[in-house]
Amino acid sequence: MAGSGFGQPGTYTPLQLIAGAGLLQNQGISVPTALTTAVSSYNSLAFVQDLMSTISQGPAFGLNAGVISSLKTLGNATCPALGASIPTAYAGVNPLIPVTETGGFGNLITNNAALYLGDGEVDRFCQAYQIVVGYRGTANELIQSAVNATTFLGPTFTSMNDLITGQFTGVNLALKCLGRDLAQLGNAVNLAKLDDFGTPAAVLQQLSDEAKITSGTLSCVALTLAEYGLTESDIVLLCTPDASTRTPSTNEFNAIQKKAYQAMTAINADCLSYVLDVLGVVTPNISTMADLLDLKKILPESWISTTVPSTAPNSTSGVILLFNPDGSVNPLIQSALNDSVAITLPAGCDELAKIIPPDQAVSSKAFQLGLQNVGGISTTTLPKLATALLG
Repeated sequence: MAGSGFGQPGTYTPLQLIAGAGLLQNQGISVPTALTTAVSSYNSLAFVQDLMSTISQGPAFGLNAGVISSLKTLGNATCPALGASIPTAYAGVNPLIPVTETGGFGNLITNNAALYLGDGEVDRFCQAYQIVVGYRGTANELIQSAVNATTFLGPTFTSMNDLITGQFTGVNLALKCLGRDLAQLGNAVNLAKLDDFGTPAAVLQQLSDEAKITSGTLSCVALTLAEYGLTESDIVLLCTPDASTRTPSTNEFNAIQKKAYQAMTAINADCLSYVLDVLGVVTPNISTMADLLDLKKILPESWISTTVPSTAPNSTSGVILLFNPDGSVNPLIQSALNDSVAITLPAGCDELAKIIPPDQAVSSKAFQLGLQNVGGISTTTLPKLATALLG
């Protein structure tokens, strides 16, 4: 008993217990007297009585069902209240309500009220009430989630494919092919530094990290970089920035990277083999170190199915293919990436295009975008990622 102090305390108040006792006796809920009195007063009007009488006695005088139905809805398209007619919107709505016998909008109201309250059976009302409450909660939760999805989440998950693959189908539609390509790349990409993906600095810094070099880079790489005009200070800044005391401007650093890219196009043969060994790269047909910045070269099997997440109208299942079959960059990519409704291009694309070929800059930044949409990707490594994609 609530508040009795004996045993375990109850959760219902005395008022709730009294009401509950009434429910157990199938009492306590009924159509309000004020409503039934008002309807009865309206039905006592002469024209309403005449109409009800005609409807109830019509079959005995040979009136068919069509005529009876017309009498019940007489004038309902003009002003139902003036004729006690059942409005079109309510005609035949609920066959459980016996308005078919008497007609009249007043009777429809009282019969509806009785039906909603269980028609004398309180347990029916309780069941219906719980159903309505449950539906309201479920519907409101769904509506609120849908509203939130258009603002807070945006196009985070653009399709069911993205949802069940952790957004990887927003990177590539052929996950096994992508997995094989990434497996061949070894440790050439640092997933914790995807903001720099596609830059010469990213590859050179990863090379120094894998070679455990704290200042500078491999000797053969450093020699080639020097041949293309980079000073020792430039090389340290580019390859091991933590060991450098310089803080160059963006333009200055881009100029250094541009020279580095030109040097990387000349790094081949034995020096390239050394670089690939250190990075663990076994991707075929890598002819120069600069090829490590070419998406089509480092993804020889999966570049054709590489995608970019987009909610643009021309997208399929929330993605757009990055490349055309001939290997050129899809012209829709730039507009899709810059679409304010879709996902915008990561910062630095224009700057990267000053360093490497423009088409490579766009494809690299688009691929970066797809990878960065994958939750938790910065906490894993390329070999582990490849293993996950290969199942």
